[in-house]
Amino acid sequence: MEKLLTTATNVEVSNHIPDDIIFSVLSKLPLKSLKRFGCVCKPWSLLFDDNCFMTMFRNNLLTKDHPYYDYTSVLIQTKHGAYYHNYKYLLHSLSGDDNIVELDWPNPFPIQEEDKHPSSSEEEEEEGFEDKPPVTRLLIVGSVSINGTLCLDNRYSEGELILWNPTTNKFKFIPSSPILSIPYYGVWPDHTLVGYDHIKDDYKVIRSMCARPNPKLPDVYFWDLYSLNSNTWNTIEADVPQSDQNIDVYTDGVCHWWGQREKQAYLVSFDFSDESFITTLIPLYVDDSDVFNRAVGRRLVLLNGSIALILTYSETSMFHISILGELGIKDSWTKLFIIGPLPFLWNPIGAATKKKILFEKKDGGLVLFDLSNKTIEEICVIPNCTFCKTVLHKESNLPIGGIGN
Repeated sequence: MEKLLTTATNVEVSNHIPDDIIFSVLSKLPLKSLKRFGCVCKPWSLLFDDNCFMTMFRNNLLTKDHPYYDYTSVLIQTKHGAYYHNYKYLLHSLSGDDNIVELDWPNPFPIQEEDKHPSSSEEEEEEGFEDKPPVTRLLIVGSVSINGTLCLDNRYSEGELILWNPTTNKFKFIPSSPILSIPYYGVWPDHTLVGYDHIKDDYKVIRSMCARPNPKLPDVYFWDLYSLNSNTWNTIEADVPQSDQNIDVYTDGVCHWWGQREKQAYLVSFDFSDESFITTLIPLYVDDSDVFNRAVGRRLVLLNGSIALILTYSETSMFHISILGELGIKDSWTKLFIIGPLPFLWNPIGAATKKKILFEKKDGGLVLFDLSNKTIEEICVIPNCTFCKTVLHKESNLPIGGIGN
């Protein structure tokens, strides 16, 4: 009998795991798994209310290594000029040692003397004959380079896209979509995104297209998908919320952006491999007044591999950062960081490393905010500009035509 009691006692003791060990293990899990384990027992469901646990979880989130940041630089695009007709876009590269340099755009439209039209009569000028403009209005599409290749939107030509590898300085024109030639009252691109289909080894571009069959009728939206492998466009039918900002993040073959429909905000995601859409409602703790209030800015960034939403409260100079645990699950949003007040910071423009976020200062400067130790590092001042977007870029010598072949 004594031996049986001893054995039972040993089993009971061996099955007990101290809370600090449990917390340490759980804090290393992805948010998706942690949210699901909340149903195991009541203490686990309350972990997000525990300050000690949340500190461990934040530290693990910021310190884990993610391949997205290996050997990458951050491309920063800025817009200069007060009026649409004289906008000029500049491109800067921020490297790991915090050095920032200006890059030259590709020039697929060089102005040569022999390219100029031989006649300069007033009649021909009225018909639209003019010299090709210098390329200063190329806009980067997407938030990452795919195998070292960027997609550029030529703002001088409606709907024209160019693939460009900054390392080799090679470029390739994407053929115009046939849908642009349909005789509607008007058809134009509304939102363009890029991604990689890892199953077919294919570079793809998807565009939200807006059509106006009749000026008295509401606009019609649909989707157009380009494949580099086939060098063709195909229309996709999908009823998803339209984007209200040209801001997106990309991770693991899926592109994500912020959309809205009937005063309801969503995260909209597109999987480039199975060519499907997923929508995720806004966080429970963010009400509609926050999402649609002009005094509350919002920005999507990729925070060490996780989709993060930054809400900027201009009246209090506070920044709230939440990450998403699982696509399609509204309750999987979790608020992790509250920063501020920082009255001299104006706008978060993207994540530079796994734990640093780029902020625009109110005086036009650019700084890095370290989430782990709450320090601020001055980067540079780019005068008289508007910061458009940031793009994670990894150099590659792979030829553009070789991405999908």
